[in-house]
Amino acid sequence: MISEISVSPRASNNKARHLFFALLISAVAVSALYIALPLYKGVVGVFVLIIITAAIFIYNKYMATRWHYEVMISDSGTPLFIVSATQGKRRTTMCRIELSSIQSIEPETRAERRARKTAQGVLKYNYLPTLDPEKTYLISSVTRYERAEIRLEASEQFANLLLTYADEARLTESE
Repeated sequence: MISEISVSPRASNNKARHLFFALLISAVAVSALYIALPLYKGVVGVFVLIIITAAIFIYNKYMATRWHYEVMISDSGTPLFIVSATQGKRRTTMCRIELSSIQSIEPETRAERRARKTAQGVLKYNYLPTLDPEKTYLISSVTRYERAEIRLEASEQFANLLLTYADEARLTESE
């Protein structure tokens, strides 16, 4: 029996935080060059802008965003897997697929993730709260409209439960 569950994973390392502060310190250091080298102000200014943009990106993606993985039953009775992101008070649904469209859920280590090539025509989505985590799960999904790979950082229990629910949803759909 498929029941509704919700998981909100936390970052498993501090790489994003360290990178963010390193970028901020670099921006301050390069800004000092901006003042010290009046001849190259344009080039140095561009570097400061690039570094600050990278810092803002890292902050928004990994530090200010809280991810939620949910299994829900829609009003029509269809079991759904939903990934949503919360930034401040704003919650945005990033992914919403039927559980019956999940074909497989495979664990991946960092090395396997880096070596893996996504097949042509397959869309790739990363919903990870951690910058470069040690272990992730790769969900392969096939719908009428697209083939996708969804990468999540979840516990082994959640991944096994999600796979069990997906198998149950496919069996129920085929009856």
